Amino acid sequence: MGFLTAHAYGQFFCPPTVPVAIQPTPKAGSRSLGVWAAQIEGLMPGLVAARRAITSLLQAGGENPSYERYTKEWLEHEMLRLQCSFEAWEASANAVMGKYLADDWPTLGVPLELCPTVCQRGIARLRVVMLRSPFARLASYYRFDWRKRRGDVALGATFDHWIEVALGPETNESLLDAYDALHIRPVFDRPHLSSEVIFLVEDPVGSIRRVEDALCAEPFRYCNPLPPFPAGIAGARNRASQVEWTDRARQLVESRYQHDLAAQEAAVRRA
Repeated sequence: MGFLTAHAYGQFFCPPTVPVAIQPTPKAGSRSLGVWAAQIEGLMPGLVAARRAITSLLQAGGENPSYERYTKEWLEHEMLRLQCSFEAWEASANAVMGKYLADDWPTLGVPLELCPTVCQRGIARLRVVMLRSPFARLASYYRFDWRKRRGDVALGATFDHWIEVALGPETNESLLDAYDALHIRPVFDRPHLSSEVIFLVEDPVGSIRRVEDALCAEPFRYCNPLPPFPAGIAGARNRASQVEWTDRARQLVESRYQHDLAAQEAAVRRA
C-alpha cells in the first residue's frame, strides 16, 4: 500500500469514530501510519478492491487505453464531486494527463472517500505523536532519500559531512534544501506535554497499548482495541547502525534533537 504515504504533515489523522489525532512525522513509519489510519477507519476493503482493479488493468502490459480511460474518468469524477468548473477540469486534463501517463512511475491517488480523514487541530482528541530515533531517521533519510535525490552531488559527501551541513553552523543549499529540512526536522521544538502519547516506531506493540490505555481513561472512555500497526520495511530498525557515527555527529544530533530524545526516553520508561 505504498500509495498511502502519510503526506498529512502539518495536519493530523483524525478517524471519525476514534477520538485520536495522530501526528505523522517524516521518516518515522509514515507509510505504515497511512495504512494504520485506513485500518482504524475501516477503509481497507475499498482500498484493496481499488488496487485489484488497477492491477488487473496493468497486467495487460504494453499500450493500455483502458488504464488511461480509467485514470481520466477517476480524476473527472473527483473534479465533479468537488464541484470544480469544466474549465478547471479541461485545463487539468490537458496540462497533466499527458505528462502523468508518460511518467516512469505514475502514481494514482485514491478517491477522497478512501483516504484517511485528517484534521487541522485535533480538538477534543487524544494527541498521538509518531516518534522515531533521530539517529535512525537521519541515517535512513541520508541513505535512501537524499543520496538518490542528489545524484552526482551526493558522491562526494560523506555521512559525517552531511550531518555537519544538516545540523551544524555550516550551510550549503546545494546539499540541503527545504524538502530535506522538512524530512529531518525535529518533532519537538519544546518539551513534550504529558497529555501527548508518544508512539515509538521502534515499539509499535507497546505504543498501541499506551494509546489504548489513554483512550480508555477519562475523558475519552473509548475502550475498543485498535488494529496492530503494520510492519515496516525490513531492516528499518537497524538504520542507525548502518552508517558510521563520529563523536561530533552524535553531539550535533543530541543537541538539535534534545526534546525528541527526552520524549523517547520518557516513552521507554512508561513501556
